[in-house]
Amino acid sequence: MILGKILWLSPQSLAGRNPIDVWGDYIRKRGNWELVSEWDDDVDIIFFGSDSVLDDDLLSKDVLKICYFWDVLPWRMLDPEFRTWFSNQVERMKKCDLILTPSTTILYQALTLGLNAIVCTPGIDSELINLINAGEKKYQICSVSRITPHKQHDWVIKTASLLNPRPKVVIVGSGDSQPLLKLADDLGVECVITPMSDEDKIKTIKESLCLVSSSMWEGFGMAPIEGMYCGTPVFVIDTPIHREILKEFVIYFTNPIELAQKIAYLLNNKMLGEEIGRRGGEYVKQNLTFEKATDRLESVFNNMIKRSWRKKLSKDTWKEIYDREAKRNITYHSYRFNPRWERYWEPRYFLKLFEEYGIKEVIDVGSGAVHPVIFALDGYKVKAVDISEEVIKQGKELADREGVSDKIEWIHGSVEELPFEDNGAECVVMSQLLEHLPEPERAVAEGLRILKPGGIFIIGVPLGMHHYDPLHLHVFEIEDMKRIGERFKDICDIVRLETIAEPGCEPSVIVMVLRRK
Repeated sequence: MILGKILWLSPQSLAGRNPIDVWGDYIRKRGNWELVSEWDDDVDIIFFGSDSVLDDDLLSKDVLKICYFWDVLPWRMLDPEFRTWFSNQVERMKKCDLILTPSTTILYQALTLGLNAIVCTPGIDSELINLINAGEKKYQICSVSRITPHKQHDWVIKTASLLNPRPKVVIVGSGDSQPLLKLADDLGVECVITPMSDEDKIKTIKESLCLVSSSMWEGFGMAPIEGMYCGTPVFVIDTPIHREILKEFVIYFTNPIELAQKIAYLLNNKMLGEEIGRRGGEYVKQNLTFEKATDRLESVFNNMIKRSWRKKLSKDTWKEIYDREAKRNITYHSYRFNPRWERYWEPRYFLKLFEEYGIKEVIDVGSGAVHPVIFALDGYKVKAVDISEEVIKQGKELADREGVSDKIEWIHGSVEELPFEDNGAECVVMSQLLEHLPEPERAVAEGLRILKPGGIFIIGVPLGMHHYDPLHLHVFEIEDMKRIGERFKDICDIVRLETIAEPGCEPSVIVMVLRRK
């Protein structure tokens, strides 16, 4: 099933095949999205593979726009001409609906620039690497990247000059190689410097005893990850980005002398080198292949397109959808309309919170038909708000059957405009609601608006992919809920943030309790 059409725009490659092109191949193989290279009126998403391919005409199109922001070299911002150009790029990126970054390190750059950004880590082309057969080890040290000053290939040559016997070095990259070759000649280091195809690069990595990356700045850094996947021990300069991405599966160094000492130790301990290579390879296979990265990127596309559909549909259309869903539930899942059903453990947990916080009356937003009845059976007065008239009809029938109609006021309304005055509610509950909304923070703001000072706001959402259904627009982890709560820190405090579980099961619901200031 094709979920939509994506205009896929890749930047010019600086070395080998561009990773955005490779990522596009993996997306195509899945068959969930149609990728095109030119605009047409059926395009649902424009994916800019870099800020360098942003286009003002395309940015004006009324479709979803996503841009991949790899990084900006900090010292380039010292150049006034570059700074002016980049400021214009930032303004263009702000016209996109979402910015993706390869790492948390670059996410901080994006957020500092005022961009709406999240992390979506790429990967390496494991399918290509698996196809490459290698021979015997030809080189002791391999370094892979463009030849520019900040890549610090000279460190690799200086390191080799400190070892005895001096190892053979290969540097795979394009650029002006003459200064490096002269340095190698002056230091008596046998060094080969050459640009290579992606296939030959992988073959060279596999035929080297170790791979070294001494680059002082990377937004992600493909070469060390490719080395790890190949099972080659990897040495990297100790930087935040390397610590974030490569974790404890590589060997860190801070200068050529330290690097020489660690390479010498590794070359004399073959079993250690094999173990480092094995552990690094397993880590990359589990986390940093393009197969895994495609899972992450498709999840972004799926969530964005669902939010777009939802925003384009009217409130009345969504009311009809939830009316139809309610009718289907009572037809095929009638057992759910028993307030004593054992699976209603979440609202029963809320009853404990009501007691703990001394609650007497509750406004239940997005209530459904059953939760208000459970609350009323325990003696609480409830105002139940739902967008679906069918849900309200079912709830009234259930309340009549259970003899609690006098305790529940059923209200047809939307979470976006709750029909209550400011600062009047004792307790607001939103259970299993935020994941359905295009703008969950807006619902939280509305709930806080109607709470009186000292009032309690109880929110429950599925943990991760638990209880997932096609009407969910968001997947929440506990850190996501913490960020939402902290956005309103000027008017409320987070007094509880936890995961809860059905008896005998793993945690599946996040509960956050806010207290209005």
